[in-house]
Amino acid sequence: MSRICKMGLVVNPYAGMGGRLGLKGTDGECANIALKKGARMVSVERGRGAFEEFQKLAKSGEVDLENVTVLTCKGEMGEYTLSGLEINYRIVYEPDEKVGLGGSLVKTCAEDTKRACEQFLKERCEIILFCGGDGTARDVYSVVDKRIPMLGIPAGVKMHSSVFALTPAASAQVLAKYVKGNYEIKEGEIADIDEEKYRKGEFNVRLYGYCKTLSEPAYVQSTKTIFESASDEDDKFAIAHHMKEFMEFKPGIYILGPGTTTETIAAEFGMQKTLLGVDIFLSEGKEVSVLAKDADEETILKILEENKDKDKYIVISPIGKQGFIFGRGNQQISAKVISHVGVKNIILVSTREKLFSTEKLHVDTGDENIDKELKGFKKIICGYRHSILRRIE
Repeated sequence: MSRICKMGLVVNPYAGMGGRLGLKGTDGECANIALKKGARMVSVERGRGAFEEFQKLAKSGEVDLENVTVLTCKGEMGEYTLSGLEINYRIVYEPDEKVGLGGSLVKTCAEDTKRACEQFLKERCEIILFCGGDGTARDVYSVVDKRIPMLGIPAGVKMHSSVFALTPAASAQVLAKYVKGNYEIKEGEIADIDEEKYRKGEFNVRLYGYCKTLSEPAYVQSTKTIFESASDEDDKFAIAHHMKEFMEFKPGIYILGPGTTTETIAAEFGMQKTLLGVDIFLSEGKEVSVLAKDADEETILKILEENKDKDKYIVISPIGKQGFIFGRGNQQISAKVISHVGVKNIILVSTREKLFSTEKLHVDTGDENIDKELKGFKKIICGYRHSILRRIE
């Protein structure tokens, strides 16, 4: 049984136009270049494809369209996606300058997307759908933040954020489940590349924040793998970049275990880490400071006790070949420390070369209950937004 649902829809007419032209995106002046070269407004087409599929699901009895109202924008920003379909929609935003289908230059901009989203919030929409790429996701997120969920109909050249459905048809499936109340909310990542650097051959991806999105693994993509090099050093730098963003967006106490991988993480902040010791860092967002270097168990526990109000994390890398995560060379991160921090707040990091050369992973904290809690399949960060599941024996 479908429930009454009011959703917002904004379409970025620029999105995806530069893909077939090799422009690596349509930010800035590239949208006009794409139009002059005859590029189609693919986002309008892909958005319409999503809602055509949604209409088919309604006709098959999956969802009741009478209970659904879509608030959208004039012209290419949403109206042309919905016109002619059996879907209730209402235009609540009109860009200052119209966009013609006859080949005239697009006049909408990021500010139009943001203003449209502001209007959706005023109208009390419960979810916002957007058709575009990572740039559009950033614009929507800048207004919506974590107030309501957002879901992307994939149409951009670049889509690294984990808020997009796999295909336009998949977005219809996710939307149908949402309308029926059969959904879960998850935390999604908003990520984007610097297009100018990308065009010069530099792959510079940045995490912009975390939003609310719909959890549907069969239909919604995870964040894309960025680095594919098998180089051990490349992996270390990729892990460090990943952890730098994580620490900036997740303030708290970070206990970094021994090794060159964690040393590279500290270096990402311009700090020197004790190679074979345990150092403690305080992240306050963009500002990261050292609380203790080469800390022993007592020092670690004291700092944890003094910072009860802060989130706490352990960042640890297994010993190569041996495969021990705890209990060999890092005993200062004891069972007491792990219990204080919590097993769920342990972040495992390792290069792929080390993992592939290590047959089994082990723990030996000296506490049977902690060891039992640590065992099983765990996610190990081995690159920028790239992880591998491995079993701890």
